[in-house]
This record gives sequence, C-alpha cells and structure tokens, in this order.
Amino acid sequence: MDKKGYIADLLWIFHVTYALGSEVKPHAHHHHYHLIYALEGSCCFDIEGNSCEFSKGMCAFVSPEDIHSIKTVYTKQLQTYEIKFLLPDTGIKRALRNVPPFFNASQFVRNIIEAILEAASHPNSIPDRQACQYYLGSLLLNVAQPHFETAYGISRVGNVSQYFGGKDISEFTSATHSIIKFLKKNYKYNISLDQISEAICYNKSYMCLAFKNDTGKTISNFLNFIRIRNAANLIVYSDLDLMQISEKTGFNSICHFNRTFKKLIGMPPGQYRQSFPEKAIIEDLSNTGLDSQNLPRFSNTILIDFNHKNSRTINSSIKSNI
Repeated sequence: MDKKGYIADLLWIFHVTYALGSEVKPHAHHHHYHLIYALEGSCCFDIEGNSCEFSKGMCAFVSPEDIHSIKTVYTKQLQTYEIKFLLPDTGIKRALRNVPPFFNASQFVRNIIEAILEAASHPNSIPDRQACQYYLGSLLLNVAQPHFETAYGISRVGNVSQYFGGKDISEFTSATHSIIKFLKKNYKYNISLDQISEAICYNKSYMCLAFKNDTGKTISNFLNFIRIRNAANLIVYSDLDLMQISEKTGFNSICHFNRTFKKLIGMPPGQYRQSFPEKAIIEDLSNTGLDSQNLPRFSNTILIDFNHKNSRTINSSIKSNI
C-alpha cells in the first residue's frame, strides 16, 4: 500500500482481554507508539513512573522508549482496544510529546476507534486498509490538537486568545483592538500596513509598536494566523481545492500558502486534508449517545498486521507474564 501522505503508519490493532492476576512486566518499545483504550474493567497501569488506576473509558498513550507495565489487581478483568503505529510526521510527533500518559477518551476518540476497528475487520480490502490509516490520522490530530499551541505557538485552528498566549485581550490598547477587528474582516484581501493605518486612523509606526507591545506578535504574523485558521476550516469543511482556498484566504500564490500553512500547522495543507477522510468523522459527535454497549465486540483478539498481507486471530486472554 502506498503510505505517502499518511500522518501515521498503522502497524497492529488488538482487542485484548487480560485475565485477572495477569501482568505485563515493565518494558519499552524502541520505535512504535502504543495507544490503549479501556473497554471494560480496570488495572494498575504505569508509564514512566506515572501510575494510574486505568479503567473503562480511559486512554493510555505510550511513546517510544517509555517504560510501561500493567497489573490486573482489581476485581474485573480488563478488556482493551490497542493500536500500535509508527509516527513519521514530525509535526504531530512534536505536539504529541505534551499529551499526558492517561486521559479520558472523548466521544470523538471513541467513535474514531470504532471506525478503525470496523475498517480493520476487512484487512484484505485496500480501501478499508487505507481508511484505517486516515482514521488513525484523524484520531491523532484530535488528541494532539490542544497541544499544538505549546509545540508551535499556535493551535490547529485556535482562537485569538490562544495565539496571543492566553493574554487578556481586554487590556490591549484601542489601536490593537482596531487592528484585530480590521484584519479579521479583511484577511481575504491584499492588505498593506499603509491601508491598515489609513483605515483605523493611527500612525503606522505607532500602531506597529502598540500591537507588538500588546500581543508579542507582529501584525504580519497575526494576519497569517487569521488566514491559516480560516484556511484550515475550509480544508476540513468545504469541497474547495487548495488553490481556491489559497485565493479565498488572501494568499498571492499557492506556494506562499503551502509554505505558511506548513510553518504554522506543522504539515502541508494536502496532508492535513487527507487526515480527515469524511466530514462526518470530524463533525460534533457529542450527542450520538455512543457507549460501550455500541462498540464492536470480538470473541478473539483481532490482530491486523499492516506489515503483512493477511490478518490472523490470536488467543484473547493473557494468562501469564509477558
């Protein structure tokens, strides 16, 4: 399968039942990442000295070289969905460094995991195998999104306050407020500092100095942020091609658009679009009512090995130390 354009390289998908009293001794993976979703039960999970009562509805995120272990010391056996993958994309990798080892799975994450498992149940279908890769990209973007600000100084499609480092915008000077308002309204057009100065009736030198003092950013950098934020939304929610999006968000050339998008988001716009295979996947799923009863269930572990052509099943119970 051609893996160009994928954010991550999906390796294996597991559905595992850990027998009571079983143990996974401390170990680390040297190359691949490991995402674990707790479907039922609980365990004592440790990642790099961070111990947690890992239970239903939680996710564990294990990076390469992270020493981790599991002890099923509670009264109900643990069932998990587990995804192992490589992560060649440096942008996502940088943001994922700040993801906590344990977090509660959002409705979005739970639905994406379900979509991956559904597609993985047809491992000999090239479209379904490709869908797994795209869904995994969407999953990782969603998990990484809150941490893009830390990684790049900008969230994926963050708000103005996030871009300015969470500063209290109400304390900005009137000149800065006027600049922000003007740029948000006119970002689609070719804008010069002289035009801004004339429109808001402030001296050009003063307004540049005031904006930098208030926000810590230049006017030009903020204009690019506004343009890329709107471009990111158009990439996800519209059928416009990248050239049209570039033009609609005020860029003079597709090359400038591509370069600016990659600088701020961490990946080219084409790759960003590929990580959202269907609009339905990225719409608000908070009211779907999905719970653990709706998730796929298998009597045996489903092991999809994306390094080989065929899938196989393995015993779902781990009864001894691994």
